[in-house]
Amino acid sequence: MNDYQVSSLVNAILDKYYYFRIEDVCLCFKRARESSSYGGFYGRIDGSVIMAWFATYDRERDEVIHSLDNVKTEYNTEDSISRDEYKELLLARIAGGDLYANADYMKMCEINNIFFDKRIEIGNYKYNRLHKFDKK
Repeated sequence: MNDYQVSSLVNAILDKYYYFRIEDVCLCFKRARESSSYGGFYGRIDGSVIMAWFATYDRERDEVIHSLDNVKTEYNTEDSISRDEYKELLLARIAGGDLYANADYMKMCEINNIFFDKRIEIGNYKYNRLHKFDKK
């Protein structure tokens, strides 16, 4: 395959299987190399062969995902606490001199800053990109 064919194949894979993670891609190629269920490898590789590998992998992946839905998971909610209760617990442990609680509290504050305080900035950025050429 030449560079143009590889580039167009990569774009086709990204368009069709946009939900794959890099681990999925690696596992697909590993299974294609080791398994006969992906079709025989006769010394030729082209876009249609690789796309067939991805289609086979996608079917297998869907079967596994749907079988996981049938497994009922029970969660123990008796010991669950809210975010605010966890924060109060950490502050109480910090007041008692627990250094690990202080580190956990710092991590919680950092996560809070990353995920919750940046939402407005991200929303404004997306809005401004979407309405960049609107008349004002």
